[in-house]
Amino acid sequence: MKITVNLSHITDFTAPQSKSVTIRALITASFASMLTGMPQSVILNKPCEDVLSAIKSLDALGFKGKIEKDRITFCGFEQKKTIPIVDTGSSAAVLRFLIPTAKYLYDEVDFVFSQQLGKRPIEPILECLSGHGVQFTKTATTLHCKGHLSGNIFHIDSSISSQFISGLLLGATLFGSEIHLHGDIVSSTYIDMTNEILREYGGNIRKLSDGFTLSSGLTGKAVYTPEGDMSATAMLLTAGIIGNHPVTVHSAGLGSLQGDRMFIDIVKSLGGRFDIAGDSITAYPGILSGGEISVKNCPDLYPALRLIAEFCEQKITFTDTNRLIFKESDRIQSTEDMLYCVKNGLTVNPQSDHRIAMAAGVSSAVVGDVTIENAECVNKSFPDFFEGIICHKPEIK
Repeated sequence: MKITVNLSHITDFTAPQSKSVTIRALITASFASMLTGMPQSVILNKPCEDVLSAIKSLDALGFKGKIEKDRITFCGFEQKKTIPIVDTGSSAAVLRFLIPTAKYLYDEVDFVFSQQLGKRPIEPILECLSGHGVQFTKTATTLHCKGHLSGNIFHIDSSISSQFISGLLLGATLFGSEIHLHGDIVSSTYIDMTNEILREYGGNIRKLSDGFTLSSGLTGKAVYTPEGDMSATAMLLTAGIIGNHPVTVHSAGLGSLQGDRMFIDIVKSLGGRFDIAGDSITAYPGILSGGEISVKNCPDLYPALRLIAEFCEQKITFTDTNRLIFKESDRIQSTEDMLYCVKNGLTVNPQSDHRIAMAAGVSSAVVGDVTIENAECVNKSFPDFFEGIICHKPEIK
């Protein structure tokens, strides 16, 4: 889909459900339905592609969910009689979260995924589980896993992605484990988020000096309602910071443990101004100061923060950017390519990166009309992103 957008007159948005919270909740609810024998529901509001991949992947493993008008309800587990084929699409979270559990439940499992996802790191979890009776064969789009998971003391590299640790934590509710982390921990707030959701479902988690220990079992939670997505909220607020009028985002997820909530503090440190009322937040235009920003624990904020640095014309230095090359695109290069196009009136190719497509849309708050091809890539996390923006006769190809 090729679309031309202009945010210069839009002042009010509603954030989508957090995909990171929703995926964790779906997995935990499905496990709780197996362990308790009781139905477990998760409220869904226009689920994004990654959330749908999670539902599809859980079904492939035998966790049965019934989708109703505004929710999915899990009603237990049914062991597959053939080797499960789990299609995680382009969702790194779904793939990384489910590998440990799949190897606990089945002697053999095949994962399939997009070429784009196949380029992203997965070695830490493979190396971790290889010492526990599991063998892996990986191609550009597949991962064959053989051997039943044995033992319950795990050592894992925590310097690449917190998702590997979250996958072990989620699986431990079924098989119990002691998890030891090695290396500099990145995106630690997302590990905190996983633990918070597990505790809401009755998970028994204890902190160690270098990790966690969990006993198997969950008590369940009849209905879970995911909060708003702080990554999307940050992107939308950026339109107010760099544009000519305030922008308000509702259902923002302000009370969340999501790492991207630090966007507010980062922008405040640069002199930005916000008003908060309940779970709504308004960002105001203004002259910002320069500074240094680490994206170690918030790599998904980089495109929004880079827009602020560009259009506020302040010198902002970004540090801890090494993981950005492993996102849906090489996010440093794709952000620079996007900025070049919007400033020169060229069509933006977001390189299938949902956050680059959204950043291009947000830039129109400053430059006016921006044309974006492959705009549907926003469906990965925010299907309604362009719906609240007046578009000029989108050309669908």
